[in-house]
Amino acid sequence: MKIREFKIEEGIIHVLDMNCDDPILNEEYLNLSNDEINSFLTKHLEKILKDEELNLGRFHKEPEFMSKVYGFLNDEFNLIDVSKEISEKFFTILYEHGGGVSCDLLFLKLNTEFGNALCMIKLDYMKNYIHKIEYVDEKMKIDIIPQSITLPSTSQKIMKACLFIKDLEGKFNLMFLDKVCKNSLESQNYFKDEFLNCEKIHSDSSKTRDLISVAEKWTRKNIKDDADKAFFIRESLRDKLIKDESLNLNGFAREVFDDKNTIESFVDFAECNGIEGEINIDKDYVDKKYERIRLKIDKDIDLYINKESFYDINRFEVKRNGDGSLNMIIKYILNYNEK
Repeated sequence: MKIREFKIEEGIIHVLDMNCDDPILNEEYLNLSNDEINSFLTKHLEKILKDEELNLGRFHKEPEFMSKVYGFLNDEFNLIDVSKEISEKFFTILYEHGGGVSCDLLFLKLNTEFGNALCMIKLDYMKNYIHKIEYVDEKMKIDIIPQSITLPSTSQKIMKACLFIKDLEGKFNLMFLDKVCKNSLESQNYFKDEFLNCEKIHSDSSKTRDLISVAEKWTRKNIKDDADKAFFIRESLRDKLIKDESLNLNGFAREVFDDKNTIESFVDFAECNGIEGEINIDKDYVDKKYERIRLKIDKDIDLYINKESFYDINRFEVKRNGDGSLNMIIKYILNYNEK
């Protein structure tokens, strides 16, 4: 399921301050007639819906607040009521697993091409700075002071969000985004495991994405000092994904690797990461993924090459040296800039 069309019908925001005993719950809707607010919400939502890590989910056991969500999707409860109940539950979980980090929770009522949806977005506070002007002893003093409760701008990433949606056939769908910053004090996966209590469903898009990621992780781990072999593995996978409609994991491994142990190692690693059997290739994702190819060469060179130039022998060429090393040649340069 990919939501491409939506209209924000209602919005409300609640404050989850970990210095308080309870969440600060709002009783009024956001003013969506304000163009700046509407633009702020729309841009964040667009980025979430396009995020490669937005996954379909399936509950292990439905959270108690889901009865209110179902009622909301059936127009039995309003956004204020359902968002308050979810915020109270999330506040408790955040207190236990969120490292004591405060945030805002934004709730949106959406109308999509599939039907009505409820979206919850965790807005992490960002540190910002403002100036302070005052007169001291008849002299003007301008100072810089930090602000630690600034909401993320539209250029910043949203780390956690979820959508509850009932499609035109009456089928319920869960979508969630669950990222963790490297320096975050939050527990890993509390959003998925504790709050939503769900697992990821592997769609064609997520399987294609995860296959690319798993193959790259295996290659980096197992092919460290043979650039020629690593290039062959990556090119073989890229060629399959671009040209074919589906990929059989075991068949691909047998085509690429010569010995049984390596085949088993690759297949076992992929299966342990949820990739197995026949994978239907998401061609839209592949086109987007390989629109630009980034090469990290040794530890000191980065190359960004668009797909057309990468496969154009008159612009870029890879030569094998026979000892596991490669020469990469950029050709016929007419103009370049230093940055």
